[in-house]
Amino acid sequence: TSGIPFIGFGIADNGIMILAGDMIDASLGVRFGLSTLAAAGFGNMISDVVGVGLGDAIESLSLRMGFRAPALTTDQLELVITRRVKALASALGVAFGCLIGMAPLLLMHDRKQVYFDEDELELFERTFAPHGVSTAQFFSLLHLGRWHTAEAGTTIVREGDVLERVVLLHSGEAQAFADSNRVHSYTYAGKGTGED
Repeated sequence: TSGIPFIGFGIADNGIMILAGDMIDASLGVRFGLSTLAAAGFGNMISDVVGVGLGDAIESLSLRMGFRAPALTTDQLELVITRRVKALASALGVAFGCLIGMAPLLLMHDRKQVYFDEDELELFERTFAPHGVSTAQFFSLLHLGRWHTAEAGTTIVREGDVLERVVLLHSGEAQAFADSNRVHSYTYAGKGTGED
């Protein structure tokens, strides 16, 4: 019976930490640039504070459910085997409870911290951030897109091609031709310098 209250504590502790940490990551994390680990730390702090109050409630609930400590004598309680069984039951109880407490992860979106290399960060700050695109949205876009470096004179799209993707010029220059005549010049993330 030593492990029963710890199952409840593990459920509450992990569940609250995950839910609170995810909310902090999705709000304050995006707004102030907190890392996912920092958000998890704040979530853990909240779950620990709540856990202080829940400890007695969980213990009294387990008593009401009929889980009572066995009637052992003082000598039996002092036995090494008794202490080991109690410690093992508590450890297994909290581990099992923590596994159950991870259930909210099955219903949540992946909110891994967004990391960009220098080119991606430059593209985000110059082209996407000014239009209100969040780092999480841009991170998702990067997983769908593909970086490509082209040598000078390389044809990227031919006239008449049906495009199934968006082509975004990050740096350099691209020129559009119709009937061998240049009709437009593009530089730096789609900002045109020529005229139609």
